[in-house]
Amino acid sequence: MFERVLVPTDFSAFSESAVLAVSSLPGVRRVILLHVMGRSWFGGQKEEAARERLVDEASLFALCGRDVEVALEEDGDITEMILSCARENRVSLIAMGARGRGIISGLLLGSVSTGVLRKARTDVLILPENSPERPILSRILCPVDFSRPSDETVTTLAEIGGVSEVMLLHVIKEAGEYAEEEAAGRLRRYQDMLEKAGITASSFLRYGDPVEEIPGAAADLEASMILLSRFGRSDYIENIQIGRVAAGVTERAGRPVYLRFPVLDLSVETRELEVSEFPLAEKVWTGYHHQKSDSENDRIFGVFVEDRLAGVARCKRHPDGLEVDAVYVSEKFRHRGYAWMAVQALVDTCGGEILYMHSTLELIEFYGKFGFTEIDEMDLPPTIRERFVFAFGNLEGANVSPMMRLIPD
Repeated sequence: MFERVLVPTDFSAFSESAVLAVSSLPGVRRVILLHVMGRSWFGGQKEEAARERLVDEASLFALCGRDVEVALEEDGDITEMILSCARENRVSLIAMGARGRGIISGLLLGSVSTGVLRKARTDVLILPENSPERPILSRILCPVDFSRPSDETVTTLAEIGGVSEVMLLHVIKEAGEYAEEEAAGRLRRYQDMLEKAGITASSFLRYGDPVEEIPGAAADLEASMILLSRFGRSDYIENIQIGRVAAGVTERAGRPVYLRFPVLDLSVETRELEVSEFPLAEKVWTGYHHQKSDSENDRIFGVFVEDRLAGVARCKRHPDGLEVDAVYVSEKFRHRGYAWMAVQALVDTCGGEILYMHSTLELIEFYGKFGFTEIDEMDLPPTIRERFVFAFGNLEGANVSPMMRLIPD
């Protein structure tokens, strides 16, 4: 978990906190100490003086038996340089000071730490200027929401060494989300996992907004560090950089915050929807002309991501033919190939008959890969052609083209 760590430094008190914290982490084999020169961080300090400061900080790691590499970069986009260094060195953790005021919502983080926090594809440890003198792994507050990212975070805690005590916290945001008894039972299972690993564990419940309650609990329980997944129950299946709770807690914590980047394979299933599931498709279609389903004539095919419907394609039976329409993927799930998967499922199931459609002009090539070819609008069955009767004779002006897929030989 901590084998290879990148520590960006600007030689401030914030950076010193990061250096001291990393020097106490167990299992660290290599540290890359990075300084980006330039007025944005160091007021134009000359290279020689900057290198001397790097060597001084590196000596702290050397005294702890760590293998240290120093890196000095020219002036540039500091956030991108840090992220590039992390990728090139395949680090498992970026540890850096919070630094200054005025970031995500103008509270506790600096612009560089905010940029790294949002874009990093690895674990990130953010440290305030005055971090506790005790080891940061001595008394960890671990907020959980019982999602797969939470499962992964607790499992990781149970597997690393050097953890003394873990306090598990679940915040019930609204009535009915989890019964108190159910939440307590789930916490107990996490607690048992940690205790089997030899870690002292306890659990707590709170009510309210997790962004407010988690920092409050950390203060009340005198936590040495908050450790949580950067993604919540649904965040990790969507195209977001960091969850609302993780970002908000890091802003307000006032103590070390470790954001775990979970390594999870998404469960993706493509299948035909049951009629009872048609309301799920209508919910997806709220972003697409608020389409409605027809249980008598529709067959709907969907892509489910972690049991959440992400995209759909419909095959509608008309009196004189089958029409493919309402192919739509929710915005947060785009650019992952889900439209292709939904259409392929539809074609595999319904392609034993001729299929017709009105394709938008920009998607003609896309549907062509499934065997659809452009046809004259008069070649459409009458009831399907009537859907665009308002543009009769000028379908191109309506940005659509009739297409047909024949039955394969």
